[in-house]
Amino acid sequence: MFEQVTVYLAILAVIVVPGFLAAFLSPKWDD
Repeated sequence: MFEQVTVYLAILAVIVVPGFLAAFLSPKWDD
């Protein structure tokens, strides 16, 4: 069960972190 949580957090981080950094550091994407 703990492994599932770790995998879930890992996948969530892999998806959210780059997207957040891209949106925060490169607002030019919106242009």
